[in-house]
Amino acid sequence: PPPPSLPLPSLPLPSPPLPSPPSLSPTTTQRRLPGPLDPEWRSRGKHFFVLTVSGKPIYTYHGDEDELASLMALLSALVSVAKDQGDFPISLRTASGTTIVFLSQGPLLFAATSRLGEPVAALQKQLKLMHLQMLVVVSSSLHRVLMRNPSFDARSLLEGVPSVLDRLVKGMRRRIDFLFPAVRPLPLPALDRSAVTEVLADAVKTCGHGALQGFIFGGDRLIAGARPKSGSAFSVSSSSISSSSTSSSPAAAAPPHPYDVQLLINFIAATPSCRLGGGEAFMPITLPVVDPGTFVHAYTSFLDVHSGICLVLLTSAPETFHLLSAARAKVESRLKTTGLLSRLARLLSPPSSPLSSDAAAAAAAAIASSTTPSSTTPPSALPMSPILGLSTADDLLAVEHLPRPLGGPLGSTPLWNYVIYYRNRCQLVSSPPGRLFGSSLVAAESLTVAYMQLHSLLYEGSAGTVLPGDDLTAFLANAAAAATTTTK
Repeated sequence: PPPPSLPLPSLPLPSPPLPSPPSLSPTTTQRRLPGPLDPEWRSRGKHFFVLTVSGKPIYTYHGDEDELASLMALLSALVSVAKDQGDFPISLRTASGTTIVFLSQGPLLFAATSRLGEPVAALQKQLKLMHLQMLVVVSSSLHRVLMRNPSFDARSLLEGVPSVLDRLVKGMRRRIDFLFPAVRPLPLPALDRSAVTEVLADAVKTCGHGALQGFIFGGDRLIAGARPKSGSAFSVSSSSISSSSTSSSPAAAAPPHPYDVQLLINFIAATPSCRLGGGEAFMPITLPVVDPGTFVHAYTSFLDVHSGICLVLLTSAPETFHLLSAARAKVESRLKTTGLLSRLARLLSPPSSPLSSDAAAAAAAAIASSTTPSSTTPPSALPMSPILGLSTADDLLAVEHLPRPLGGPLGSTPLWNYVIYYRNRCQLVSSPPGRLFGSSLVAAESLTVAYMQLHSLLYEGSAGTVLPGDDLTAFLANAAAAATTTTK
């Protein structure tokens, strides 16, 4: 040791070790819960399972696949027996009110259980969309692999797919877009939409010989779309969902199906690499409804990361990446120069209206007592609904801001909520849950279930579907009342 008279040298203290970043692997995220014996897992109102015909687990919405291996083997055996007896497809309803639905897609089995009152047709459509979402990433080649080797662990081919399916399932619980072959457009003035579409169409024409489609998305909404041949505004085909196509080059010849657009939006939003640094991403995908067996390349770039404005260019020629990058630069420059990008960002930002929880409770209590707010109650006295994902564009569609001939404002007419499906345009417009339903996601999901049941009665011919309560009004009233006392 040094002499006491000499000062000890000041040595730098070692820095504490940095915590390890959380893994992005979907098998270790916080959504994973223990197996079926865990009370929290059993308390969930809805479950989704994906497995092979041999019983190999692939995906579960709640829990861990390995912990649920025995349960999935049981599901596989149940389906096998039903097929042998000629009773497949099957749907079950237990004495406790749980609906169980199965879907077979080649070597893959899909199962859903729900205690939320959803009709069988809605659950079947959700399972079909989950299958199509998987094909966006791996194409129908996954079927060929499993047909050759049914015991193969397909999870090695589906890296990142669980997080994409998670987001899809959450969206289907809170919105009814999946019930219709339609896209949700962003509300825009006609002049602004025409200007954005013109910018996109000019850019798509410069993307080379393999250019297929061009889109500009804002969050989960479509802002504009264009095709290279005509440069015209985006159009979609509403043909039914199919697993194959007879066209020699369907991805290039046919316009995208609305479900292709829905699944593409979900895939991009659930893929972190598309947002990193707001940079460029280039990846192979399929359009599973148009052509599930052919890969195209998707070029993505977020023009504004905070508001979720994203440019997507689809091409069949991967060597044209430099042309796609140059097209993106032109689109971004023109949108910024004209001020369109900033106006779009404002539409996609959260509304600035303050929330009044007391007014929300008063409105819910009025509905629960089978009364509507007095016509003398000013709409400003009722709060805006802070449902997750609410933007200024959503606020523009709220019942509170509708003119009286269209059913608004809230408190002046009986209208509480609406959904409009434009069949010829393949577009869907809906109001957010609204002030009467408060901020609870439980209320938003209950409203979605009510629309599922109405859709089943109107379009699926499900005469056996019974709305909870005396009628739909009572059901919505109960959902609005529960919004002030129930959290999720």
